[in-house]
Amino acid sequence: MEPCPLLIERKPGVVNLAIRTTAGAKSYSFGAALSLDAAFAGATTMFEVPANGSFSSPTLRKSKVNAVQESNRGLTRVQFAPVDYASATIPGDTYTTFLRVRERNAAGTLLAAGPILVVPPGDFFWTNRRSLVLNGTAPSVSGVGFNNYPPPGVMRFVLPKFADQLQVMNTGATNTLYVSFGQGLQETPIPPTAAGAPVVSIPFWQAGTAELFVRAEGGTTPFTVIAAVANGLHA
Repeated sequence: MEPCPLLIERKPGVVNLAIRTTAGAKSYSFGAALSLDAAFAGATTMFEVPANGSFSSPTLRKSKVNAVQESNRGLTRVQFAPVDYASATIPGDTYTTFLRVRERNAAGTLLAAGPILVVPPGDFFWTNRRSLVLNGTAPSVSGVGFNNYPPPGVMRFVLPKFADQLQVMNTGATNTLYVSFGQGLQETPIPPTAAGAPVVSIPFWQAGTAELFVRAEGGTTPFTVIAAVANGLHA
């Protein structure tokens, strides 16, 4: 399975992550992007960490922020300051970052990138519940997987923590949006928005999910997700 880090902590100046190390992994390459679409197309590499190792970016090593010993058995641990990697293709601390991780196997080959992890700005978790708005373009992936599960090639992204409510909008005018809320969960279709009509928007109450699989058929379609993220509930 492609790697996806768990967001342990997010506060101003610090992103704290953990990956459960897979057998045969040599290292993990971390990349970031400005948007869901950019991350799906290919994130910009920031750094690479040995499997079962620990990493702190230069600012955190210098300041010793979060310099606390923790049990890391079976985990690859990463802490970085967004300012250390901010660029034209990677956002800074005050913007949402879209992370992807690639495993390098024992033969030295970089494998396929894992799902996109959405990392909100540093002050996002200062309240118990916040609404996270995400905009993207669902890729065109024809056909359905077995028993209406998402087929290969869809966009998969992971929220920073569980969302107990979701609003999903198909803002396109032509193609149907298909959404699933987890590996092995069936898709639901959301039709396109007709010209001059209100945007087709479907609420999902008590969703209890932290990941979404999205795709379109016959062409791409833009979408918007509003997630009520509950602080303290981890995926």
